[in-house]
Amino acid sequence: MIRKLQYFFALLLLVGVVQVNAAEEDSADREKIIGEGSISSDVFGSRGGYAHPFLTVSKFYSDNIYNTDDNTESDYISTISPGIWLALPRVKEELLDFETSSVASGGLDLDLDTGKDFKRYQIYFYYSPEFYMYSDNSDEDLTKQRAEGMLQYNLRGGLTLEFVDQYIKSMDVRGTGISTEQDKFSTNFFMFRASYDIGPKLEFMADFSNFNVNYDASQNDYRDREDDSWSAYVWYELGASTSIFAQYQNVDVSYDLNSYYDSSMDRFYGGLSWDMTAKSSGTVKVGSSSKDYDNSLLSDVDDVIVELQLDYIFSSKTDFELRAFRQNSESNIAGVNSILRSLFNAKVTYKPIDRITCILDLEYVEDDYDGALNYGGFLKERKDSSYLLSPSVEYRFKEWLTAKAAYYYIERDSNFSDFDYSTNTFLISLTAAL
Repeated sequence: MIRKLQYFFALLLLVGVVQVNAAEEDSADREKIIGEGSISSDVFGSRGGYAHPFLTVSKFYSDNIYNTDDNTESDYISTISPGIWLALPRVKEELLDFETSSVASGGLDLDLDTGKDFKRYQIYFYYSPEFYMYSDNSDEDLTKQRAEGMLQYNLRGGLTLEFVDQYIKSMDVRGTGISTEQDKFSTNFFMFRASYDIGPKLEFMADFSNFNVNYDASQNDYRDREDDSWSAYVWYELGASTSIFAQYQNVDVSYDLNSYYDSSMDRFYGGLSWDMTAKSSGTVKVGSSSKDYDNSLLSDVDDVIVELQLDYIFSSKTDFELRAFRQNSESNIAGVNSILRSLFNAKVTYKPIDRITCILDLEYVEDDYDGALNYGGFLKERKDSSYLLSPSVEYRFKEWLTAKAAYYYIERDSNFSDFDYSTNTFLISLTAAL
């Protein structure tokens, strides 16, 4: 099923490209969204397009590269990350900004908002490899990759079709679960979404997604799985900038080898979405989830679930972002059923002058494991609390050249003391982008 959808996505993408030259666009409006330093519209012909190549070179220092409580190891790490993103029609910012998670049932902790600020169509593609080189621990060298694409198409009559695909080649954060190894994996997330304006105040939306997780090492085969998810939403507009909605989601989790933990999850939400002024926008939703295991030996899990996404602009120099969720996720420890994960992330961005951007990032994550863990002479359910503090400063020398300096402090407290750790990381980087 997923292969057929992906082939259909490729076919529709080709059709969209063919129709680009025939689409009637207001060129004056389109010129307004071109950023300074952009490549000439001749890159994709007279009707536009936007190619954005970039290169980032970074240097890290970490005092605890394995994220362990004792016998810590420090090292310097260099990274080189070339990349390119393409958009048609042209835009001045990357269009996709979302992260998948290898433990999230269905792949996403937060709802994916692809936006609707496009006219007839929007095509987008991004690719970037990232090469990591350790100074003293060269056996840890690795390459990460990220590739993603999107097609949005507005049909006459109020119907909008969207396709998103993202491929990630990466590794778990060191210290994930009970491992301190380089647990490398690849994931692929595919989504098809359709929305329809039923009337002036009513909108219906449905989506289907497929999420594949595959780990490289055989000791992690128990984590390989495929998730199929579908959702249905009904939106009702209360005013010009505020809507209420109801959502139902089903996630079917199927493990490749570890079928003992196959499950079906039902989620029900009620929520509020707003875009009241140029200063405030966001979504909040609250609901319940029921995780039913195929194996009758496992107890079903019912939880209250929450999701919050808030953006607020205090002034022309300061803005604020808040992200939070509470969700039931898949386990990253063999023999443990699942994780109830709660996350709170706040970010403040301040621009004292046009060339300087200061960012403060704060995050708290709580993981409650369902199922007793036998480790270090103890048998109990594991509970972790993790903290992140990260101030950073960016300086723009030119429209195409930006430097960054950042500090990251990460601490984890666990009821198993062997899993406690704290890590300090310092970063400097230079990005050139056309």
